[in-house]
Amino acid sequence: VVLLGGGRTGRAIISYLNNHKIPFVVLDFNPAVFTSLTAEGVPVLFGDISDPDIYEMSAVKKSKLVISTTNNMMDNLFLLEAVRRKSSRPTTIFTTAERSDGIKLYEKGADYVLVPHRIAGEHIRHILSTYGTSDERIKKLGKANFNRLMSK
Repeated sequence: VVLLGGGRTGRAIISYLNNHKIPFVVLDFNPAVFTSLTAEGVPVLFGDISDPDIYEMSAVKKSKLVISTTNNMMDNLFLLEAVRRKSSRPTTIFTTAERSDGIKLYEKGADYVLVPHRIAGEHIRHILSTYGTSDERIKKLGKANFNRLMSK
């Protein structure tokens, strides 16, 4: 697995991959994230996916799954174009800030695209349809969510 972005969203993915013993490498352009992940022993490369040397080192060519948590459309489109040229194309998962960018990624061949603010709205709608506006039920759900946020 190649993971672009080891920050907030990437952390949950790193945890899952580690817990399930799935080999991966993280690629991040943020020096603080790179330093933190390196200190934790996470396999991480510092750089931008559009840099040819970084692209080669990241092993995207050999990967079965590529996940991008960056909202940088130039990087995401570069990555999609690069994997489309492979004979054994990896599965791709992207996050993006805008619905229109999500549509563009699908049109360019992305397998799965998440737009976090839309997911948040859909989740709140689900909470309301499941629990109604009951103070007690929402507060109980909120406490469970708080505990999840506090756990690593």
